[in-house]
Amino acid sequence: VLKQQRGNGDALPQQSYATERESFRYQVAADITINSENGFYTGFTENISAGGVFIAIEDELPIGSELQLALHVSLDTIISVRGVVRWVRRSSQAHAITNGIGVQFIELNEEQRQIIQQLIRDRMPLVATS
Repeated sequence: VLKQQRGNGDALPQQSYATERESFRYQVAADITINSENGFYTGFTENISAGGVFIAIEDELPIGSELQLALHVSLDTIISVRGVVRWVRRSSQAHAITNGIGVQFIELNEEQRQIIQQLIRDRMPLVATS
C-alpha cells in the first residue's frame, strides 16, 4: 500500500482499501469456495482485478480475516489463492445491491497471476460512478 506524500514530505492519511485500488476491476462471474477459521462458505465473484475480488456472499466475514479461496475459473481449472477481507458490503431494503466481501489477494505466485490475467484479458474494465 502506497502512501501519498504532501509537497512538504509529510505522509497524507491512508485512504480505505476500496479507494486506493491499484488495478482495474472486471466483471467476472465464477463460483468460489472459501475456507476460513470461521468455516466453509460458497459464493460467486462479481468482479475481479489483478489485486483482488468481490465475492457475493450472504455470510459476513470479519474484516481482516485470512481466507483460502478456490476460484472455479472453468470446468477444468480451479486456482487456489490466499486473500484477506478488506471490506464488507451489506444491502439495505432501500438499495438493491449484492451482499458480499472485498478480498485482497496475498502472495500470488506467477502461475496464479497469469491465470487471473488470462481470465480478465479480453474484458472491459468496470467504471465506478458516484
